[in-house]
Amino acid sequence: MRLPSLRVRLIMVMAIGMVLGLALVTANSVRLIDDAVAKSDSEQRMQLRKALVRLSGAPLFQRDAATLRGILSEVAGTGNLVYASVRDRDGNEIASVASEDYTFDSSGDSPDGAVYSTTTETISLSNVPVGSITLVFSDANRTQARRTLLHQNIVLGVAVVLVGFTILAFVIAYITRRMVDLRKRISAVAAGDFGIRLPINRSDGELATTAQAVNRMLDGIQEAEGRLRASEARYRTLAEFAPVGITQISPDAPTFTNRRWRELSGIANVPDGSAKWTAFIHPEDRQEILDGWTRAVAQKTPYGPLEFRYLHGDGRLIWVQAQATVQTDEDGSIVGFVGTLTDITERKRVEEELRASEARLRAVTNALPDVLVVVGEDGTLLDVLRIPNELQLPSGPPPRGTDIAAFLPLDFAADAMAAIRKAIRTGRNQTVTTELEVAAGKRFFEARLAPIHTAKGEPPAVVLLSRDLTERRSAEQALRDSEAYLRAVLLGQVAG
Repeated sequence: MRLPSLRVRLIMVMAIGMVLGLALVTANSVRLIDDAVAKSDSEQRMQLRKALVRLSGAPLFQRDAATLRGILSEVAGTGNLVYASVRDRDGNEIASVASEDYTFDSSGDSPDGAVYSTTTETISLSNVPVGSITLVFSDANRTQARRTLLHQNIVLGVAVVLVGFTILAFVIAYITRRMVDLRKRISAVAAGDFGIRLPINRSDGELATTAQAVNRMLDGIQEAEGRLRASEARYRTLAEFAPVGITQISPDAPTFTNRRWRELSGIANVPDGSAKWTAFIHPEDRQEILDGWTRAVAQKTPYGPLEFRYLHGDGRLIWVQAQATVQTDEDGSIVGFVGTLTDITERKRVEEELRASEARLRAVTNALPDVLVVVGEDGTLLDVLRIPNELQLPSGPPPRGTDIAAFLPLDFAADAMAAIRKAIRTGRNQTVTTELEVAAGKRFFEARLAPIHTAKGEPPAVVLLSRDLTERRSAEQALRDSEAYLRAVLLGQVAG
């Protein structure tokens, strides 16, 4: 059931109050008038009875009807007296008088509805009863007073009602204006306008206190909203000029993209949200990326990082790295993703060139007949680039991370460590020679050590190139022997 409006309730309350007040005033006035009239009638009737009893004694005893009628006629109409009669002690009427408006039937009731009161007094002469006098009084004065009061109260009530409703109209207009203004302000606040403030009237009491509390709350909200807007502005500025592409993605299309993202996609003139982000993926990479995206959406997990080719708006092919994190609402439902897009084209080019360079270096290394390894300053074998099968140690190829003293003769390992430290210290190449037992037998090696310019923070190291000089050394020895032999032969011929 719908309750009446505040205005209707105020009118109802005030109308009921005025009616009740008027009724109480009328009832109290009637009671006061009745009391006053009753007191006045009682006093007048008492005096009138005493006077008539005193005056009627002798004439009644003498049965002087003319005198009795004269006495009764003189007091008729006095003190609401409308009828008087004198009777002897046997009850016979001797004289009576009645006012013109006094009428009643045999039952004692008045046809015109007037109210009468009758009293009978005994008349004595020298303490001897000689008859009685009957007096009938009318309550017309009291009735008339009541009617007059009722009329006055009706006029007064109408005046009070008119004045009350006039005052109520002004009060309602004031309250209504305040309420309409308050409703408008509250509606504006509900719509998000936190700059609105509720009016404060100190005479409103608790309402003013409530308005003050609401205004303080709105001050806090407005301050927080200002900080939020400033934070959002800073975020958008940072996002707009970030060196990586940033986008906010709904399940289908971007809803926000920064400058770098638009540069990478080549859609600088296309509004946010107007194109599917997957439309720019290379056709050969698209299905794999879409499958990963579908899994991320279904499982509500972060997406990427993934690397794939991107078709720029101007037709260029670029490499990008993409990753995204999930955005959910209060119910845990996915509302989108916030993702980044990084141009890795240059890195891919460098990686490709590095792979090509490493391939060329590996080809050159494999073509060498020598041992080629990388050794750290502490003698740790960091990398094995090349060891021909015929030059393998009897124990097999040494694993990376092994100390050279673990697989080389101690005297050669000591010489090699001295040469490594000197090469690192001086920055110049060093050379050491030794004989080692390898798969091809006992061979003579010359090891050359060149320092490597490592990155800052990395431990120093050297490249050790060990060449098998056994054949050359044998050839040199044979040449020396041949020269000695020829020299001896020539000297012998000369001497002969």
